[in-house]
Amino acid sequence: MLLVLVTSLIGSTIVACGAPAAPSIPGFAAADLGPGGLVNYPGPARIWTDRNPRDPRTPAIRRAIADHPAALWLTGNTDADVNHLRTAAQIADRTNGTIQLVLYNLPGRNDAIAPPNRAVVAAGYRSWVNRISAELGNRRAIVVVEPDALWFVDRQYKRDPRGRTERLDLIKYVTDRLSHQNRTRVYIEAGTSSGSVTPKRMAELLAAAGASADVGFAVNVSSFGPPTQIENYAQGIRNALRTSHRIANPRYLVDTSRNGNPRWDYTWCNPAGRQIGSLPRVVGGASGRDYNLWVKGPGDSDGPCGTAPFSVGGQFLPDVAAGMIARSGGR
Repeated sequence: MLLVLVTSLIGSTIVACGAPAAPSIPGFAAADLGPGGLVNYPGPARIWTDRNPRDPRTPAIRRAIADHPAALWLTGNTDADVNHLRTAAQIADRTNGTIQLVLYNLPGRNDAIAPPNRAVVAAGYRSWVNRISAELGNRRAIVVVEPDALWFVDRQYKRDPRGRTERLDLIKYVTDRLSHQNRTRVYIEAGTSSGSVTPKRMAELLAAAGASADVGFAVNVSSFGPPTQIENYAQGIRNALRTSHRIANPRYLVDTSRNGNPRWDYTWCNPAGRQIGSLPRVVGGASGRDYNLWVKGPGDSDGPCGTAPFSVGGQFLPDVAAGMIARSGGR
């Protein structure tokens, strides 16, 4: 599951989401996104449409993808991360909206295509988290913590229990730091429904990494699991957290940006024939699902693989995006 995202971003726009009755959860309620809704800090699709106004694909891509809010990824370049976050914070302050963030900088991170992230050590990672936390302050925010970190932990550290413990402790450090900022909702990334990690095992990892009544989990981040399959996976995790780890009401969110297909062949890296999934919105209610979000935007490359073997992770692929729009009925 390759999750690298280009973070060269410009401009701003705001998209508000609907707000059904909020579930009873700590922190700010799921429906309380503020009058500005989700901050749509422009990512690769918006940048591409702004730079290519005369391209015949631009109107459809702008309408179907670029005008919808997607997450801002912070990937370890501290100066760039802080600058992007400050801009997002200025937008949120001006509009009273909610920032969407992904933290993706864990030591030893492995995304199955790039080599493990060896440049970051534990002390440096904690300092980076502290800086991001300070910049975020008490603003409304939804934060997805470290894609791939739990998904690969057993494989990466099969013969290294000390490394596994450090991985879990660092995630817990993030969740503890951010969840105490009472307008930040934190979700630990929990993989997808391919079967590589069972819901029971993922629940064990989540509990060890800080999942609680205050800290939820995120499924299908940057992946393609069909809606029914993803819901079953999320509910399996939720049931295990309740029954085995005594978390009364586990909450979760789903990345629905690229999971519009009813079936999946488990190809995860720029697969052909994909459709756009559900638009970002508040869900809420008894199921435990707080949001459908676009954590990684439709048309963003997963790396040099699949239908885009010469691309880089996070590069916007207009032909891929146009194909997804067409297969999704033009929306």
